[in-house]
Amino acid sequence: MIGGTLLVLALSGSLPLQDTVGPYARAESLLVEGELRAARQILERAVRGNRDDALAITLLGRVHLAWPVVGRFKAWDLFQRAAALDSANPEPRYLQAKVGEFLGGDDGERLIRDALYHVWRLDPDYRDTWEMWDQLYHGRRHLRRAVSILSRHGNDPATGLLRGAYDSAEAILAEQVAAGRDDAAVWAVQAQAALERGDTVAGLERYEQALTRGSK
Repeated sequence: MIGGTLLVLALSGSLPLQDTVGPYARAESLLVEGELRAARQILERAVRGNRDDALAITLLGRVHLAWPVVGRFKAWDLFQRAAALDSANPEPRYLQAKVGEFLGGDDGERLIRDALYHVWRLDPDYRDTWEMWDQLYHGRRHLRRAVSILSRHGNDPATGLLRGAYDSAEAILAEQVAAGRDDAAVWAVQAQAALERGDTVAGLERYEQALTRGSK
């Protein structure tokens, strides 16, 4: 019953709430409530106590991301630091993409793309990264890099990625076949590309190729 007693005391004002829920939960609660200065003080104190605390650094980055006008680039740097400390966690990189969304324009899009590439190396289906990607300009160079990253996961590189860009996608995938990648996923994407542009004959032929390779 000790935990229940502590919570009752906290709710009654006899004990600070952060003593029961921990500094990170308290800081996040303050962040959600818009109490940025108080959240920042808690997190800066935590980082001073442990400069390698990736969670505290990530939360502090979120505070700066929400800070009016001046916090965006500070947030990017903090997320970069958190990503280096916790390299298997896609969240700091995802939050860097959010920095790009706040900044907007060509520079913002570049930051979003760079962040998404890092996220997809770790988790190709992380949160709403596909929806974020769909809002960006996709040049052939960008598509080539994204397909290369996603292919390492064995994912169908057309899922979400190549919508509305099938001409470029087909050229990129043809390059992959020429380079020796000749699996079912590549042929399935080529089939989809042909069908999207109305070439039913080529689409069905490539679909047969995908089925043949998938059955091996």
